[in-house]
Amino acid sequence: MNRKLINLQNLKKAHLARKKYQKEKDDKLLNKMAYQSNKKDILKAIKKPNIFAKNKKLYEHKLIDHVSPTGKSYIGVSKKPLMKSGYGYKGVLLQDENRKFVMCNECGKWMKKITEKHLQTHGLTSREYKKKHGLFLDKGLVSDETSMRLTKAALKNKTKRSMPKTKPPKTKKKPMEYFNKHETCPLQLKTRLFQFIIDNKELPSQCNKGRRIYKAIYARYGRFGKAITNYGLPYFERIGTTYLYKFEDGSFYTFNINQMYDREELYSLLITKCPELKEYKDNGKIIIN
Repeated sequence: MNRKLINLQNLKKAHLARKKYQKEKDDKLLNKMAYQSNKKDILKAIKKPNIFAKNKKLYEHKLIDHVSPTGKSYIGVSKKPLMKSGYGYKGVLLQDENRKFVMCNECGKWMKKITEKHLQTHGLTSREYKKKHGLFLDKGLVSDETSMRLTKAALKNKTKRSMPKTKPPKTKKKPMEYFNKHETCPLQLKTRLFQFIIDNKELPSQCNKGRRIYKAIYARYGRFGKAITNYGLPYFERIGTTYLYKFEDGSFYTFNINQMYDREELYSLLITKCPELKEYKDNGKIIIN
């Protein structure tokens, strides 16, 4: 009889110890994040994998080292590098690794849907929030899992009233989300331009491999020769087969596109006289103005 009581007591102690350990483990995971909101939903998301968690290998390249309830964060169609905006990034609706929660760029909280009620606490409407953080005005501020669940429910109960045809609002100015998608945001263009110069030892033009970068910069800023001065590179003009470069220190340099020696000399001048390009070559870092 005594043995049975002792065994029961030991089992209770072991059960309580396991419960305590699990609680400590969960709290430790939640404390890693910069917030303590909606613990129950977050713990459910960690323990219950969804369809996205099962197919994570398909979008592993879209995960970044930004702390979320389930580990890393998912950036969607956007491409790296990204520009900071509040707690998140410009033109990105940041989601957790399992795509169950979205992050509010204003406060860093994770939720299934960024509601109007929540945005009122920051003194913003959904339209103002989207404009501020460079999102499309017709973009839903919901996670992919929530969006998929709502779509399924709408298709199941499909009626003319439940699914009205609405046109997205027209925007004259393209948001940052558009530029992130096409790798043409200021930081991405700068990175692509510097990488091309270092790899090919020349500036991009319509006649070399850098045609796409040339066209992207031209479309965004206008005249290419003047546009690259925004990236700390020299202003230049073309006269026949000769280019005239004007550096920030006031010095001039003429470069003949047919001479290989001139090309190598120009590259060495760009590295020595453009500190931003030198910093990128040495450390791989982009100086954000």
